[in-house]
Amino acid sequence: MRKRLTEITVTRLKAPDSGRLEVHDTITSGFGVRVTPQDARSYFVLYRVAGDRKLRRLTLGDARTLKLAEARERAKEALALAQTGADPRVRKEAAAAAERAVDEDFEKNRFSKVADLYISRYAKPNLRQWRPLERMFKGKLNPAWGERQIGTITRRDVVELLDGIGDTAPVMANRVHALLSRFFGWCVEREIIEVSPVAGLKKPQRERSRDRVLSAAEIRALWAAAGEVGYPGGALVRLLLLTACRLNEIGQLTKEQIGKDALHLPETKNGRPHVVPVSKGVRAIFDELPEFEGPYMLTSTAGKRPMQNFSDIKARLDELSGVTDWTYHDLRRTAASGMAELKIPPHVIEAVLNHASGTVSGVARVYNRFDYAKEKRQALERWAAEVARIVKGKAAAKVVELRA
Repeated sequence: MRKRLTEITVTRLKAPDSGRLEVHDTITSGFGVRVTPQDARSYFVLYRVAGDRKLRRLTLGDARTLKLAEARERAKEALALAQTGADPRVRKEAAAAAERAVDEDFEKNRFSKVADLYISRYAKPNLRQWRPLERMFKGKLNPAWGERQIGTITRRDVVELLDGIGDTAPVMANRVHALLSRFFGWCVEREIIEVSPVAGLKKPQRERSRDRVLSAAEIRALWAAAGEVGYPGGALVRLLLLTACRLNEIGQLTKEQIGKDALHLPETKNGRPHVVPVSKGVRAIFDELPEFEGPYMLTSTAGKRPMQNFSDIKARLDELSGVTDWTYHDLRRTAASGMAELKIPPHVIEAVLNHASGTVSGVARVYNRFDYAKEKRQALERWAAEVARIVKGKAAAKVVELRA
């Protein structure tokens, strides 16, 4: 069928019951519109490449969204190109492929995508403690740069990000700086970027060794505040104080790691597995925890993922307890100091802390494979009793129940 095509004509064409309806324009040679039984409408142009008698077809676009005037111009451009000996369809396919390649390259080089690649290709196979790095990417870096092309991130971007983190968490700013140094260096090695924006940039904060140990009054106030905060933050703080474990060891604790009378931690900071005897005080806390189908014990996602909002929890504890200038790691130091005041031998305290150096180190550690299981249990039971005494007063008492 031949007809002068107008916007109204194209709109009013009825879909055929079967086959395809094609209407050829009487104004522009080779130009037309096709309608299918499903009422799909598209503009096309028929052409012959110069020197070739074969009739070819090029789809120009959806007639419901493409204006008729623009479709005519595309048809004329295709016909003119065919007269030069070039195939418009081949040119269109090449342009589409190039556009897809650009889109794929853009997606591949998004910061968050490269970060995922770094974790899977480098961190997981080579670093025992890769999970904290993954959390830093998700919690600190992806919110700022996740959708940006990694090559557009400048030194100034890094400085501003680190300054913002350092205003409230100086030590975390240094940890992020260390991560970015390794990450961007890895990107340079893989030729993802040419120059690291962190190269030569000093860590933003000067760190000093902490020796903060909570007093008995602070322990009492913090313990009470943990009861007010409830699950999971309150349980986290109390367990850290009673077990002397590291934050990630308790924060990521799973059901499988809790035995009848001990915690079995296969992945620790120094790379060695660690067995932590469960005192009566710790067992009392475990007995009060809610049950979920997911594997994690301390969680806000029904056990599917471990808890992560540590800074929010600490801010709430500070407010309720009035205790400030402390870190989660200070609870571990407080436990060690408390055990020392109870006259527990240093080598037993080191065993409780799973330290790789100290009174038993070097060659002596190689030959000393005794894990002091009995001694560790006694030390943690005595420390739990001491915490209960501090919390309740002079007389020893049961561990205060944790409010859910």
